[in-house]
Amino acid sequence: MQPPTPQESQAPDPAFINRRYLVFAGIVIGYTTFYLTRGSLTYSAPLMVADPSLGFNLTHIGMMTSIFPMAYGVSKFLAGVVSTAVSARLLLGLGLMATAAVNLAFGASSSLSIFCVLWGINGMLQGVGAPACANILTRWFAAKERGTYWGMWNIAHNLGGFLAPVIVGGCAKAFGWRWGMWAPGLIGCVIGLLILAAVRDKPTDLGFPPVDAPAAAAAPAQDAKPKSGGGNMMTALSSVVKLPSIWALAFTYFFIYVVRQGVTSWLVFYLMAEKGAADAGSAALTVSGLELGGLAGSTVAGFLSDKAIRGAKAGSGLVGKRIKVCCSSYKGVKLAVAVGVALAYSLVLRCTA
Repeated sequence: MQPPTPQESQAPDPAFINRRYLVFAGIVIGYTTFYLTRGSLTYSAPLMVADPSLGFNLTHIGMMTSIFPMAYGVSKFLAGVVSTAVSARLLLGLGLMATAAVNLAFGASSSLSIFCVLWGINGMLQGVGAPACANILTRWFAAKERGTYWGMWNIAHNLGGFLAPVIVGGCAKAFGWRWGMWAPGLIGCVIGLLILAAVRDKPTDLGFPPVDAPAAAAAPAQDAKPKSGGGNMMTALSSVVKLPSIWALAFTYFFIYVVRQGVTSWLVFYLMAEKGAADAGSAALTVSGLELGGLAGSTVAGFLSDKAIRGAKAGSGLVGKRIKVCCSSYKGVKLAVAVGVALAYSLVLRCTA
């Protein structure tokens, strides 16, 4: 007979609740900091171009920024499989400290070839953050409440995207582009150490019962089977790549990310060249507004997915309920784009009339 989960018990253990909030805060702050070490080049780049000792132009910046998403995509694909076989806490904390070290090394360099290699390494390291956070979150929060907390964790994307231009752009403007790299690097090292101290992979590591009793009941049966880490990873990988729905979601997210990457990587240069932004710092501050809408959107999406699950009949498919919320979100993006195109077209007609 399985012990009651903390969510099911009449009087939840205060120690468990407090620790769970600490773990949640750790993965939110940790992934937010990943965004600082990811966006450092974007918001330091205008000052790198302006530095005569480097002799860079936009083509050189484009070379570096193009390497990152390719390395990041490969890393994120593989890290999702690796995270099931290693400690998610170590993956998150040490991964953050490693990408912070790359930022520190980048700020101390002056060679284009070294910059390209370091930024490719940074892309590979960035891919471990999200899978590690997902692994930890699913073990600390039960299925019936996971959507809400997932949505709240997801604001780390937007919070990091908002803070990166503010912190990086501000430091680069005040102290030079090298400090635009060093500042997030130093912050990442500190946050990485705090994650290792505060976060744990799962409640049972601290003596608390698992949050989902069925998963706990299935664990002994799984543990009884002979297994090897490599075999399990290859089995998981092969099962994932055979799902058409996964590929459909991946391609959908690809095109959304193209828009996001284009805006975050090049809007600073556009504002300075075409819209008269005073400097890179003020342009970066304007770009940070892009992320504010996502704060509310992520939270609402998580709440709606949990509401759909609570109202679902037994056996109706819980994952499918969450996918419907995702599909609604994508439809909202398509509607917003269509409205934007229509408004732009009407504006052009008025100006040419």
